Amino acid sequence: MSGTAYIATSGFTYDDWKGRFYPPEVKKRAWLEYYCQHFDTVEINYSYYHMPRANVCESWRQRTPDGFCFVMKLYGGITHRRRLVDCEELLASYLESVDLLGDKLGPILVQLPPKFNVDANRLDKFLDICSSHHRWAVEFRNTGWLCEDVYAVLRAHKAALVVHDLIQGHPEVVTADWTYLRFHGTAADKYHGEYGDDLLAPFAARIREHLAAGRDVYAYFNNDYDCHAVYDALRLKRLVMGRNEDR
Repeated sequence: MSGTAYIATSGFTYDDWKGRFYPPEVKKRAWLEYYCQHFDTVEINYSYYHMPRANVCESWRQRTPDGFCFVMKLYGGITHRRRLVDCEELLASYLESVDLLGDKLGPILVQLPPKFNVDANRLDKFLDICSSHHRWAVEFRNTGWLCEDVYAVLRAHKAALVVHDLIQGHPEVVTADWTYLRFHGTAADKYHGEYGDDLLAPFAARIREHLAAGRDVYAYFNNDYDCHAVYDALRLKRLVMGRNEDR
């Protein structure tokens, strides 16, 4: 396998993980270090709700081991309020902070809202101002975006289409030389429910195909309630590696 698989959770600071994943004796300020004992990457949602602070990014870089990868979700002021328009200054400020992660900065996740109707030209203009030094992954919540015009824009900018399960039957279209998967939960309520081996086995097989083709794969579990994300991520890692034993 010539590609690299990054498999982990969306966030790491959920209080209900204490006692389920984080031992009771581990203080919250040390959760990141404990998390790094089990995962080599994490997807950060905090940077969607707040512009990331430089001191936080610098601290994360210093506290994590070599080779750790942070995926940063793009600030919602850009994606949801500005709708990708007139956001040059916001984007520059955002990148100034996240770039402090140095070589530990992975892709930047651009999640567009469900009521944002398809506009391939607007997406094209936005990706034009995005630094080509970064990897950009775009998640659409409106099915109108899942069309050839949009795929062509993503390919032109070497941006990855995020394949996720909030849209039933989401197309698994590859638009870059790497790919991105998100798992939002199996229950009717978003972010709830456990996947387990049977549901994850087909994804593991497809991930191995991507790796064999030389594509890096980023896969994150957002079913954080009741700590399901942690154990589903560990399961998927095990299945991708071809291990059958449970842990």
